[in-house]
Parts: sequence; C-alpha cells; structure tokens
Amino acid sequence: MPPITQKITVQLSDDRVFTADLVGIDQVSDLAVLYIAARDLAAAQFGNSDVLRVGDTVVAIGDPLGVDLRGTYTDGIISAINRDVAMNGR
Repeated sequence: MPPITQKITVQLSDDRVFTADLVGIDQVSDLAVLYIAARDLAAAQFGNSDVLRVGDTVVAIGDPLGVDLRGTYTDGIISAINRDVAMNGR
C-alpha cells in the first residue's frame, strides 16, 4: 500500500487541535491508529469482542461527518455474530 501523505488534524473535546502522525491503518475494518503529541489524555478502554453475545447492548460514540455532530452517541443490540454484510461493493 502506498504511504498516506494527507495532513491529519485531530480536535479534542476540550478544543485543543493537533497534527497527527498515522501509525497504522486497516482498510478492511476502516480503522486507523494516530499519534498526537499531547499530555493529560485519558486512555481509552476497549471491550473484548470475543465475549459478545447476541442480545448484548452496545454503544458508539464519535463525530460522524466532522465536528458539527461532535459527541454523537448511539446504542443498539447485537443481533448477530460473525455475519458478513456487503454494501456498495464492500
């Protein structure tokens, strides 16, 4: 994969802005790991997806479409495990 050369800007919930370095990327899961030179950050706590069961409650918190929808929160229920879904060729 060719290197990504775009500038990545990260804005924190306290409005601090940083330029980020891309540490790694997984195009299949649409996930990237970024590094910012910041202090006093709380570490994210991740769950273990191996212990999920159908019927478990899940939440997603993020900024879909940019900062205009900052802090969007949605919840749902796990309806299936290990189900492949194709949409728009992905």
